[in-house]
Amino acid sequence: MTNQIIVNAKPQIVWDCLIRASQWHTWINMNDPPAQISGGKEVLSESASFKWYRASLRLKSKVIEFQDGNGIVWKTSLFGLGTSYMHWTLEAVNSEQTKLILEEVQTGLFPLIFLNDRNSVLVFNSVWLTCLKRKVENELASRSKAEPI
Repeated sequence: MTNQIIVNAKPQIVWDCLIRASQWHTWINMNDPPAQISGGKEVLSESASFKWYRASLRLKSKVIEFQDGNGIVWKTSLFGLGTSYMHWTLEAVNSEQTKLILEEVQTGLFPLIFLNDRNSVLVFNSVWLTCLKRKVENELASRSKAEPI
């Protein structure tokens, strides 16, 4: 299942926001606790393990591919009933825009039992992409207002 969105920002700015897992809860779902990255780190990195929340479910994930500034893949155990792989890719559209692509694959019993409607994952991921776009673009707008003319 693949979602994508154009973000009006350079890829590095989008990347910096995406890998700052400790801040996801501030722009995705403000009711969830912050993600916890192994070693008390603030950002995801190669082979990092982390605990986070999705739809109020506490998940444990591990980064299995890390291409600095270009993409990240993490694997999540779905309570012993399956596995989810989230693959994020960033592509420069032009000097000021990024195409952000999120592909998620779920295997095992968990998606069959709990996700009868496969569109629910597409909808959740669409919301995640829209929230990330809003976070990055609002941050850029705030910076530009703060800069002297």
